[in-house]
Amino acid sequence: MKNIEIDSTIYKTKPNKANRSKEEMDVYDLLERLDIPYFRLDHDETPSIEMCDQVERSLGQKIYQDRLSHLDYLLPRLKTWKSI
Repeated sequence: MKNIEIDSTIYKTKPNKANRSKEEMDVYDLLERLDIPYFRLDHDETPSIEMCDQVERSLGQKIYQDRLSHLDYLLPRLKTWKSI
């Protein structure tokens, strides 16, 4: 598996708008308006959830994926949601 570049600085504020999408910046703006604390770090693109292992280790947190591209729930990557 390819190593990805990770800036090990953990930030508690939104990034500079340069090289960021409007959607990403809108999320940070919403979190701040709702007074929801967050932390983040910058890293190369991770095209698969398996590549997120390095980011998880750097953050000390699990990363969850939206397995079915829905916006209403997130699941740990090894768990599957099954409806009845």
